[in-house]
Amino acid sequence: MSNKITLYQDVDGCLNASMPPWAGSRISTKEATTSEGRTYMIRYAVDLISALKGLSTDLVWLTTWTHDGPKIIAPLVGWPAGETAPVLCPPAEYAAGGYQSIYWKFAALELDQLANPRPFIWVDDELADFKILPSLDLWERLDALGTEYIVVAPKDFLGVTPKQVAEMAEFIAKHEQV
Repeated sequence: MSNKITLYQDVDGCLNASMPPWAGSRISTKEATTSEGRTYMIRYAVDLISALKGLSTDLVWLTTWTHDGPKIIAPLVGWPAGETAPVLCPPAEYAAGGYQSIYWKFAALELDQLANPRPFIWVDDELADFKILPSLDLWERLDALGTEYIVVAPKDFLGVTPKQVAEMAEFIAKHEQV
């Protein structure tokens, strides 16, 4: 990893959305077949991928697609850097399944940050639910990591919006000035 901001990226509800709000952008719909043989339709805004490619970040896949992120999603959407990006997978205690994925994603991010603390952006539509649940210790644990971060929680049917990409770019620019 470099000294760039780390971008922890989810796929469904973030890159893959039913109504991407990118005015003037070509919306592409393609089939993606997972390594388990399941086929999904991936719908994304071409300009979103271009905007994300233009951010000065180190991409880390943090998605239920796990290793299919770099293997299938990155080439499908034309994100070359995504093909070699690291992947975080469920820690051992979550390997059996039967849990909401946001819990294993948080645990994996937390372990990654504890091993190599650095500023980060976490993009995941599931985080929207957690913004309204202050009783959970998720936010306190993120703050306890001691690194600067922002959370981007798109609406799952929209995916990442131009405004959210602008917020990410602003966070990166602020950090580059330090």
